[in-house]
Amino acid sequence: MRVTNAESRAPAATHVFARARLPGSPKHLALLRIVLGGYLISVFSSGAIPLLMAIPARVYPGTRSAFPLGFEEFAAQHLVRPLLTVGLVASIMLCIGLLTRTATLVTLVAYVITQNYYYRMITAHDDWLYFTFFLLVFLFAPVADAWSVDARIRPRRSRPATDYRWPVEWMGAWLALLYVAAGVAKLFPLRKGIVWLNGYSIQGMVANEVHESGFYWILGHSAFDYQVHWPFVVLSWVAVAAELSAITVLFWRRAVPWVALAIIGMHASIAMFGITGFLNIFLVASITWWEPKWFGDTTPKPAADPIPDAPQAPNPSPAPELAAS
Repeated sequence: MRVTNAESRAPAATHVFARARLPGSPKHLALLRIVLGGYLISVFSSGAIPLLMAIPARVYPGTRSAFPLGFEEFAAQHLVRPLLTVGLVASIMLCIGLLTRTATLVTLVAYVITQNYYYRMITAHDDWLYFTFFLLVFLFAPVADAWSVDARIRPRRSRPATDYRWPVEWMGAWLALLYVAAGVAKLFPLRKGIVWLNGYSIQGMVANEVHESGFYWILGHSAFDYQVHWPFVVLSWVAVAAELSAITVLFWRRAVPWVALAIIGMHASIAMFGITGFLNIFLVASITWWEPKWFGDTTPKPAADPIPDAPQAPNPSPAPELAAS
């Protein structure tokens, strides 16, 4: 097909809605399913929630939940502990791609209820804002069409290549919006934003975690005198800039590597200061920002050409004597 000069100069699809209509990769979705399943295995097997139940912990003041208080009390007494086991088994099934749709639904229910309890007891950072939406997308996406037991048991049916792209783009957009929301939440209301940009929030957190920081374990002391204020002002501004930069991912694909490096640098830095837990979450979620073409299966394989019929020998002319008769 001949391409005109105008077509060759046409801009490539860059914003998220245009990218969602491009071909995707079954292996890309499968890798995300496997890695997220493995991460959720660690979440359900963690001893944090059983420890909170053994204390027993009380609802942290100021936290909110979409669940009615009566249901939360019932769940804390009767559901949370068995759901940790159910969620662990379902996460293993999700990871290997066995009865994937059912495993995803069970994992989602167990994850939401158990993580709601976790958040309400300690109001610490949590990963359910990231991965609840991912599991919802998994329910409608063909995440088991590659590298799964389900794909081994029954052949993959033919699908449009875009079926493997829109889930990745939606989850990637959600990840970007979460970071933008985190940046906005640091700035508003304005009285809170002024405190953040003045560096007092980070200075307080770092001072509280000094003996748990990577710097302390490596150096035997803090990275510098934490009473010096200006480094925390710089860190506060850099953190907000890194988070707000995620908005560019929605509009320009070329911004992804730079935004990812900025966020990884931010999380790695604050992890060294003792504020851990975010870097591993981002590394799992940022698989949605990978290029599908890296997996080499975004273009459907063309059907094999049919074997041409063997050439037929020409009909011999009848022998003269037969023709005469």
